[in-house]
Amino acid sequence: MENAITNTTKQHYITSIAALNIPSLDGTGDWHFSDCFIHHGDFLPQQHLAEIDTISTRHLLGDYGIFECSDILKKYGASPLPDQAEIYAANHYRAVVDMIFDLVKNGQSITDTVILDDWFPEDSEKQTVYQLLDKLKADLTDQQWMMIDEWKTLSRAITHLSI
Repeated sequence: MENAITNTTKQHYITSIAALNIPSLDGTGDWHFSDCFIHHGDFLPQQHLAEIDTISTRHLLGDYGIFECSDILKKYGASPLPDQAEIYAANHYRAVVDMIFDLVKNGQSITDTVILDDWFPEDSEKQTVYQLLDKLKADLTDQQWMMIDEWKTLSRAITHLSI
């Protein structure tokens, strides 16, 4: 049987929507673990690896938020695991920032695809995302940064409407 989880490194770690589905003690993230990490018959879950499937943010964020997660994956039933001792993933903050960076750099909209309230219900959590995004500004064009800035304004407005 083919591994449902890809071999990873600190450079090529699980990120984006797949990493958002790794359970967190913080209560953040998504809830489709099975769809991302459990092998179902002919269906092999797709992982999103930094620098392979997405544009890397490593040159801007270093190792921030990258952690070894094999015990968590095993605990929740991910199998089969690759024949390696360590599996690296982005924490939820890094995963969503990686996803935003990749979408914007590829000219894709983030307005309809990245809704922070879905993954980060608290204002302090959103602020962490915004602070990480600020670190990416140097690597973005003015137009790309404007997309992020408009998205942040919209995200804040959506949060205040739901209160």
